[in-house]
Amino acid sequence: MQHSATTMQEVKLPLSFCTLNTMEVFSITALLDSGATDSFIDKKIIDHYKLEVKALHQPIPVYNADGGHNKLGDITGYVDLEITIADHKEIMRLHTTSLGQEIIFIGHD
Repeated sequence: MQHSATTMQEVKLPLSFCTLNTMEVFSITALLDSGATDSFIDKKIIDHYKLEVKALHQPIPVYNADGGHNKLGDITGYVDLEITIADHKEIMRLHTTSLGQEIIFIGHD
């Protein structure tokens, strides 16, 4: 009997977000990340859309899979956005970090 590696499938969601300060609406695709305990937004997108970042009272340490501290540093800020996915709408807090190729990770928070 042969065993093959299980492939992980990505779940991407089309969504729109509305800024709470300017009420501008943008449409993007986000990655649903069932392993994440919070939701995150990429720092490049924050600059691109000129989003208002608020400082966390206490930074959140970021660790790699090997347990080492991430070289990009701790998460120090967040953005509150009104997120719409299909017919569901809610205000979500997204922590700012570097996500590589993704724009937003939606966690199970």
